[in-house]
Amino acid sequence: MKLLLLTGDGTEIGYQAIRYFLDHLGVPYDAVVTATQPLPTLNDAAKGFYQGIILATGNLAFSSNGAYESGLSPAEWATLDAYMISHGVRAVSYYTWPEPRYGIAFTSAFGTTDTEPGLASILPAGRTTFSYLNPSAQIKVLWSWVYGATPAPASGEVTTPYLTMRGHTVGAYHRKADGREYLAFTFDNSPYLIHSMLFNYGIVNWVTKGVFLGFRRIYLSPQNDDLFLASDQFVHNDPNCRPTAGPRDLTFDPSTTCPDVRMTSTDLYKLRDWQVRLNANELVNGFRVAHAFNGFGTTQASGAPANDGLTQAAKALKAYFYWLSHTYDHENLDCFKPVPNSGICRAATYAEAAFEITENKKVATSLGLPLDAASMVTPAISGLFNANFLSAARDNGLRYFVGDLSRPEWQPQFPNTGTFHSAQFPTLFIIPRRATNIFYNVHHANALVIGSEPDEYNYLFGPAGIFRLPDGSPFFSVNQTYRQIIDRESDALLSYMLRYEMYPSMFHQANFVFYNGTNSLFTDLIDETIRKYTSLVKLPVASMSQTTIGQRLIERMEYLAGGVQGVYTPGVGIKLTARKAVMVPVTGACAGVCETYGGQRQSRIRVGPNQTVSVPVL
Repeated sequence: MKLLLLTGDGTEIGYQAIRYFLDHLGVPYDAVVTATQPLPTLNDAAKGFYQGIILATGNLAFSSNGAYESGLSPAEWATLDAYMISHGVRAVSYYTWPEPRYGIAFTSAFGTTDTEPGLASILPAGRTTFSYLNPSAQIKVLWSWVYGATPAPASGEVTTPYLTMRGHTVGAYHRKADGREYLAFTFDNSPYLIHSMLFNYGIVNWVTKGVFLGFRRIYLSPQNDDLFLASDQFVHNDPNCRPTAGPRDLTFDPSTTCPDVRMTSTDLYKLRDWQVRLNANELVNGFRVAHAFNGFGTTQASGAPANDGLTQAAKALKAYFYWLSHTYDHENLDCFKPVPNSGICRAATYAEAAFEITENKKVATSLGLPLDAASMVTPAISGLFNANFLSAARDNGLRYFVGDLSRPEWQPQFPNTGTFHSAQFPTLFIIPRRATNIFYNVHHANALVIGSEPDEYNYLFGPAGIFRLPDGSPFFSVNQTYRQIIDRESDALLSYMLRYEMYPSMFHQANFVFYNGTNSLFTDLIDETIRKYTSLVKLPVASMSQTTIGQRLIERMEYLAGGVQGVYTPGVGIKLTARKAVMVPVTGACAGVCETYGGQRQSRIRVGPNQTVSVPVL
């Protein structure tokens, strides 16, 4: 049970895109660069080796000494055709010049951009293949060169348009007289384009006939750091309250010079009410915010008032959210309680780290919070190279931590996986987490106010921004409005969802302050993300606790390393084997932990080492 992925010379952006999506789904495949590699053996006397074929381009062309030729010889094309006929295997042409092989003829060519997108419509015949998309959705195809086409089947063949754009066929099903089935698309793709993310699952599901190893879910798991503490705020005209482009001084203490903001009980109740309203949409009823809290913020020593309303609200609303520790008082575990502004750091000792862990657990117990006890978010992602902290964490039952996915050291080798810490701490696991450009020190949508999101965004990325492109030019030639920022950041969140990423996303407590009594930066962003999502997709969205995320990522890693093989006999079932004990994700069959998602059965099936597990496919 694997796919054969064929490319011309491997440089096609569409080839990178389909690999990217297959990796996110966990679908096994063999990738063959036909310019330098022969067509692999496709079958033996007992079975076929590939359940589907994806061609990065329709003719697998590549440049050879200035001339274009196909990576497959005529004999290899004939072998591929014969295999499709004998084993009933389908093929997808991911980016196609309209030609007779795919039953379409060229009509015109045009490019699409962000200002002049192509709008792809799903025709009734294509709505089964793309059943998870809203049938009336107009899919924006951006930054793609498009070959318009029209159906042109030969005698005895059938071509059925699935997608149209500007009056042209851009996606079509084609059936040859000998039974071969193709799905062909005439617009280019990229790992980072929304239209590619939207169509990829339908392509994989169609070419496998709905039965394959791997599966997809849509996740959105936001984490709110620093609950109970106050956050210093960005001030546009105060250099002491603005970040710098150089190395960060971990001993810098803005609390003596910068204003701060802390959520109130009203903010937490409004967040609950907003989440309840969001959950009323059946597609989003699995959404839940996770609070990474610092218990010190509940004490009068931190500046909290007696009988603190926020603390009492947390107790009353505990069932509505996930809860996990962010240490007791948010001290940086690599620069522990330094003399402010001294520039001198020392790492937390074992005893200090243990106190940060155990004292926050005591606060969770006293408040009755349902603590995700195996997980922690460390302050500023600190401590993850501090052996004192790691030893204390291990000894106190912690296992799952988050790393910043924008940092190279926490980028995993494969999508939807994480990192086991080291041989010294083999049980500790780092989950990649997505940062956002909703900054920790902002709470307001307006410009020229304390804690302004657009002020800080433009200070960093605007025409005079301190961060620049490699050529020295600014990211934006004009200052960005709040609406533009939310539009861009919601596109980023949407893209993570449409890639089926399991990773959480990072926010901070100031982002949850309702700046005008009705809106917060967080709710504005999530509302826009969900608005865009539900206009396109019909699949349920879920949030996961940090521990559950960690467990799922480890499952994926074990599956990828487990030597899993599947043999699918249509009409009979699947036989699964593995070298190691693994949980195998399967779409289109029901066994083990079986659920229905998007109208399909999905299973997580335990397979022992050198064991054969038979799974019926009904």
